[in-house]
Amino acid sequence: ALALAKARHVFAAHPGAVVVGSDQVLVMPDGTVAGKPWDRDAARDQLRALAGRTQTLISAAAIVGDHGEDVVASVVKLTMRPLNAAQLEEVLDWNEWEGNAGSFAYELRGVHLFDDVDGDMFTIQGLPLLALIPVLGARGVGPLASRMSAR
Repeated sequence: ALALAKARHVFAAHPGAVVVGSDQVLVMPDGTVAGKPWDRDAARDQLRALAGRTQTLISAAAIVGDHGEDVVASVVKLTMRPLNAAQLEEVLDWNEWEGNAGSFAYELRGVHLFDDVDGDMFTIQGLPLLALIPVLGARGVGPLASRMSAR
C-alpha cells in the first residue's frame, strides 16, 4: 500500500511518466511488524528478538503510469546468528540500527549477523528488481523491453 501511495503521489505531479514507488516491511519471528527503533534500548530489544531466529523481509514495488497500476513483491527469509551480550553491544556500537527496522543494515556490516539468506540482494535493498523488470518491460521500459512480457 505504501509503495502504491508513493508512486501515485509522484505520478500526479508527472503525468505521462512511468513511476516506480517502493517500500518494505520486516516481519519479526513472532509475526509482528518491526518498526524503526527510536533509541539504543529499542534496538537492543529488536536484535535480541531476532538473534538465532528467522525473519521475513517483504519488498514491494508499485508501477503507475498511463497504462494503469501494477504491484509486485518479493520475499527474503533471513536467519540471524545467535548473539551473546558482548556481541550485541558491539553491533549496537556500529549505529546501523538508526533508521533501520530490525536494527541492522544488511548491506553494511549487518551482513555479518546472518547464517542464512533465502532470497535476492535487490529485495534486501528495498526494490524487488527481479520481479519488477518484466513488468517494466511489458510497459516498454528497460533495455530488453521489446523482448519482455509481464509474468
